[in-house]
Amino acid sequence: MAGILYAPELIAPPPIIWLPNDLAGVARSEAVDLQKYHDLQVTLDVRVMDVQPRRSSLSRRHSTRYSF
Repeated sequence: MAGILYAPELIAPPPIIWLPNDLAGVARSEAVDLQKYHDLQVTLDVRVMDVQPRRSSLSRRHSTRYSF
């Protein structure tokens, strides 16, 4: 039995799912579902500031204001 070869997917460690944390809580909900129904380990990114859209100074500089 020493010469038996196993498929890599049978002996590979289970994956760790990385989800970026968002303000709406969608990632947290997905993490709960993945752990509960698929028995997968999930990591949430704790840096919420990285996910928030940033406004560039270029878009503010070229914005046009209309007054009637």
